Amino acid sequence: MEDLLRGRDGQVDALHAGRSVSAYLLIPRERAETPLPTMVCFHQCNVDCILAKDAVVGKTGEATLDQRYGLELVKAGFVVLAPDSLDCGERNIPDLRASDENDFCWPRFHDHVDVGRPTFGKKVYDGMRAVDLLQSLDMVDSSRIGAIGHSMGQQDAFRAIAADQRVGAVILSGAQADKYLPLHAPRLHLA
Repeated sequence: MEDLLRGRDGQVDALHAGRSVSAYLLIPRERAETPLPTMVCFHQCNVDCILAKDAVVGKTGEATLDQRYGLELVKAGFVVLAPDSLDCGERNIPDLRASDENDFCWPRFHDHVDVGRPTFGKKVYDGMRAVDLLQSLDMVDSSRIGAIGHSMGQQDAFRAIAADQRVGAVILSGAQADKYLPLHAPRLHLA
């Protein structure tokens, strides 16, 4: 895994197999000498899919105060990686959603699946590559990597923990977490 800092606002492109995923990498200003706990912060669809990772790190204004969990976690001493989900933010798929069509991306997302181009597996794959990137950083405690997400981001977070044993904790916010998590990750218990 190769990571390239783009030099603006902690933004990083994670490259793997010739493809990149745009994300924010937030590092606490004051950090201990020891490796730090880390969270992968998955964003919600937010109806306006253009906001994406920007909402998680607090770059979208007052309307999304409740979505700034990445910003709050870095203030609490966590390293945070907040990637754009497939077809959101800088990862808009023109065939799936026009660039000026900011809302209601889910119906087109499901149309994409119906024609044999499933995207859920790609989202799991992206989550696993996020953990790869984090584990490559000396500042990260590889034994303390978690995931958090709200709404659509909650689905990405629980799929990440179900598919990747390296993710040791998950925080889910939104409908149906209690219904689907036991199916995807039977090794876990809901608290």
